Amino acid sequence: VDRIGQVVTTGMVSCVNDTSDLVWLEMQNHNLDMLVLAGDTPYVDTGNLTSVRLKHRNFLKRPNLTDLIRKTSVVGTWDDHDFGLNGGNGVSTASRKVNTRRGFVEYRAHDQYGDGSGNGIYHKVDRGAIEFFMLDPRWFSQTAASPINANESTCFGSDQWLWLIDAIKNSDAPFKVLVQGQIWQDKKNGETDDMFTYWAERDALLNMIKTEKIPGVVVFGGDIHVARQLMHPRRVGYDLYDFIMSPGHKSVISSLNVYHPSLEWSREKANQFLTMTADTTKSVPELTVRYMDQDGVENHKVT
Repeated sequence: VDRIGQVVTTGMVSCVNDTSDLVWLEMQNHNLDMLVLAGDTPYVDTGNLTSVRLKHRNFLKRPNLTDLIRKTSVVGTWDDHDFGLNGGNGVSTASRKVNTRRGFVEYRAHDQYGDGSGNGIYHKVDRGAIEFFMLDPRWFSQTAASPINANESTCFGSDQWLWLIDAIKNSDAPFKVLVQGQIWQDKKNGETDDMFTYWAERDALLNMIKTEKIPGVVVFGGDIHVARQLMHPRRVGYDLYDFIMSPGHKSVISSLNVYHPSLEWSREKANQFLTMTADTTKSVPELTVRYMDQDGVENHKVT
């Protein structure tokens, strides 16, 4: 894989529906090499296989999205709604997740879906200058004790945990993006579908990155219908950037734009997406993240 001399731009979005058409149209202006659908993409909220398939099909048939994905590769993970149930975990959604996984697999052209034997949808995508680790925090969640702490329920499950640790340790991509739908902090709304619920696994993961001196890691979440940027000082031996992009549709939840000591920027508006551009043509590789909206306005940028 060519790592140096590359410029790779990826569009990222979560929480989309039929009010997201102008987002797809605007994305076509950004010369994207890849589109990441980061959960609630689309809203499925059922375990009925016929309905699951129909919702995926109707989503991908939106004309502007169809035009975009004709010339842009698409990868994704799921969050609670495309997993089948609002706030759903591996236990509460047990009766639905086989069919929601089947629909996901049928409508996403990945080379890997979880463990390869019907469990989960985690995978990774290597674009040279940047590698995306597409996490599945839903399928295995609450189904067993955590491999990190036997007193806590797992988020990722032991198989995905071992895969993730191995994949990050062995990645030599300049930038490594840990992608999931749910956020890496506490939503502060009483729901349990965030990484604060699974702090043992979250912190063990970040501690491993620090101990092993793995460079170039950033994290990404969606779900909360607000766009945010956090920076956790020296958390992994260097400043850890934590990007949240939501919503791609028109529904905003201002109450989830909560205080956090690491919060640097936020925006409570409809129809947003972001782009990540990894540039390894320079002596020191650069990652530039732009927070965009459907009108083509750049609302925030960090390099």
